[in-house]
Amino acid sequence: TGQNFLWGGNIAGWFVFGTPDLNRDGRPDVLLRNLDTGAIYYWLTNGTQIISQGFLWAGGGEAEAAWLPIYSGDLNGNGTPDILLENQDTGAVYYWLLTNNGTAIGQNGFVYGPTDTNGDGNADIFVTAPADLNRDNKVDLLLQNDITGAVEYRFLNGVAVTEAGTIWAGGDPNWFVDGTVDLNRDGTPDILLTNFASNAIYYWHLTNGGRSIGANGFFYGGDNDPSTFWDIVDVPDLNNDNRPDVLLQNRNNGAVYYWLLTGNGTAIDQNGFLWTGGDAAWLAYFTYDLNRDGRRDLIFRRSGTNTNPNPLDPDFVPDPNRGAIYYWLLGPGPSIAGQNFLWTGGDGDWFPVAFLPFRYDL
Repeated sequence: TGQNFLWGGNIAGWFVFGTPDLNRDGRPDVLLRNLDTGAIYYWLTNGTQIISQGFLWAGGGEAEAAWLPIYSGDLNGNGTPDILLENQDTGAVYYWLLTNNGTAIGQNGFVYGPTDTNGDGNADIFVTAPADLNRDNKVDLLLQNDITGAVEYRFLNGVAVTEAGTIWAGGDPNWFVDGTVDLNRDGTPDILLTNFASNAIYYWHLTNGGRSIGANGFFYGGDNDPSTFWDIVDVPDLNNDNRPDVLLQNRNNGAVYYWLLTGNGTAIDQNGFLWTGGDAAWLAYFTYDLNRDGRRDLIFRRSGTNTNPNPLDPDFVPDPNRGAIYYWLLGPGPSIAGQNFLWTGGDGDWFPVAFLPFRYDL
């Protein structure tokens, strides 16, 4: 219904990593990070224009560029979003408490230092999902060891670690934490895991205030066949029963499949295809209720290219819809109740960073 540039661009290397409301005026603002220097910049917007801008941090060289924002939310209870950053070389986590309507760093410091467990200067443990694990209305951190697969927690009281522990001691690095969702509706986030080797999908129901695993089991045992690998797209409520379900996409042919979960979130009650696929260039991005009917809808981006990956291939044809944005309006069943292009594409360098009203997941 309307479109224009917030910024026409002229400096490569800047990427949007979040759209929180920094100055609490009810409109999304924009946080950007420079890939080369690690610098963090903000735009305060009125929705269609930048009304104020500046650096939160000027960054620096290679060492500074290793700091990556992993969370933006109110850590100290003053209503203004704050920022957590993780060092991708050491695993250390740092905090910024923002002031001045979200345009300056008031306080800062380490949440915890490097997570190196081998004494060789290389971190093994990284944050995989911020979530309120112990239900105290404060964000906590879920970490995973990329060598052993072990999963740990850090309970936070704002910016201080109040408790740390191990949820799983690991032993198989092929298991990767895919996300957290309250599967059994007990108020505590649960964990979904995917096995990169077998494509199996597993669940943990967390108990004991988010400290340990209660019920657990396979949603899908996997088949060790790379041609049938499925990725979890999102865990929305597809049939309006107030229970989370699972949307999956086949990474090889684009097919979209659903699982309707039972009430306790331990088994698949119904399942089926929304689309049997045939074009892997359509990548399901995320879900959002576009038409405000109470159901999440599905947004796709086309990953086609106009660059020949094999210059010796004379049959290469550029994709005229590269970068296109497409939507499905989901209906009962679930089913596809409507679909169309938001943009027919033509330039594969454009990527969506937010939908309005936006859903903010950093």
